[in-house]
Amino acid sequence: MWAAIINFLTGNVVQRAFDVIDKKIDAESDRERLKADVVKTWLQNRVAMPWYVDFCFIGPLALWWGAICVYNILWHQGGPFPQAWDIAALPPPLDEWAGWIILSRFGVGVVQSFVRR
Repeated sequence: MWAAIINFLTGNVVQRAFDVIDKKIDAESDRERLKADVVKTWLQNRVAMPWYVDFCFIGPLALWWGAICVYNILWHQGGPFPQAWDIAALPPPLDEWAGWIILSRFGVGVVQSFVRR
């Protein structure tokens, strides 16, 4: 009875507001579902690169990173074989590109593992 009185006084405004909220939630969930389907389709249709293409991009980065690791263990200023030289960091655009290269190769596997769940 109270619900009927409230609906009569408010002109069913509350129910219309809830309907708008429900439609908005449905539209957002449909949008997210569509995004997930697009990513899933792209990952399924992705062509694998041969090993030598990976080596051409990731190989030099691996050598540079390995050199930094060895230097930090053995030849740093307070290490067992101290040296006066050090290994230079990559210049500003290349350090960002290196991150993109590694992420594009190994990040796809992480995304694929989440999509397959």
